[in-house]
Amino acid sequence: MPYVLLAVGAVSLLLALNAHRPGRRPAVLVPSFFAGWLTIELAPHLLVAEIAGLVLAAVYGGLEGSAGWAGWIGLVLGAAGVAGTVATIAAARRTTVTLRESGVPLDLDPEGAPRYPRSHLIVPPLCLLPRRGVRVTRNVVFREEGRLRLKLDVYSPAADGAAGGAGGAAAGGGCVRG
Repeated sequence: MPYVLLAVGAVSLLLALNAHRPGRRPAVLVPSFFAGWLTIELAPHLLVAEIAGLVLAAVYGGLEGSAGWAGWIGLVLGAAGVAGTVATIAAARRTTVTLRESGVPLDLDPEGAPRYPRSHLIVPPLCLLPRRGVRVTRNVVFREEGRLRLKLDVYSPAADGAAGGAGGAAAGGGCVRG
């Protein structure tokens, strides 16, 4: 069990480090991107999983026996990984920007908007298909701070004057690096 604790701690630390400094070499670029993206977007969930994994591995003998040194090293690595995940959450909380505060003159009517197709919930790749009757205006700048330009996509009825509302999509807000 000490080696399980070592593995949990090492993975925890590697995920936290990758979220803050993702790999840039071609061989690790794609895995590093997805690991960092999931680590940042699911940071609170990951924090709970890391703490639970470390505690369970320690309670079930991860710090005992002749290989107990591996468990202690894993516990230290895991604590550093937890600290890195907490730092990711703190950074994400500082970068929260809401659409209402941006001052964009968008007339949003969520009650009159078309319903989201249930088929897209069952088969997620269908989300990538364009919907009939919806016009997409991409990369609308809704806030500028120095050189930083925050953008979103606006979805509105394709026909002018058609019933329904408009919607916008912005990144989840947890993406604070890269």
